[in-house]
Amino acid sequence: MSPTQICIYVGALIAATALIHLWNRGAQRRRFNRAYPKAKPYPWPEADRPFLRALAKAFRLPKDATLRLTPKVTPMSLYLTLYPEHCIYDTGECERTLRLLRSRMGDKATRETLAEPLSTLAPLFRD
Repeated sequence: MSPTQICIYVGALIAATALIHLWNRGAQRRRFNRAYPKAKPYPWPEADRPFLRALAKAFRLPKDATLRLTPKVTPMSLYLTLYPEHCIYDTGECERTLRLLRSRMGDKATRETLAEPLSTLAPLFRD
């Protein structure tokens, strides 16, 4: 193989990898926007905003995207919205959310806590 062919091959490989990465991130954004429309923000109390911002950081969502979530949504249901059952799973979001909750709740935050609604977790995060 000539150096030119190697450069073309490596360039095409990098471009394909970048396109796949961008498509995957875009797919998560499209799933989130479909499940939680932009036109319907939920009126969360101002005291819960730090919790929602921390949750957005844990899930790597835009800062105010979590304002669209209703109190009945659980971190696990949000996770399943971003990663449907046919996708390759990444538990990073769940681990970051658990670390976030453990920073405030201590050992009371377990994996089962991820199945609790946000309306239950927000006051615990606040206290």
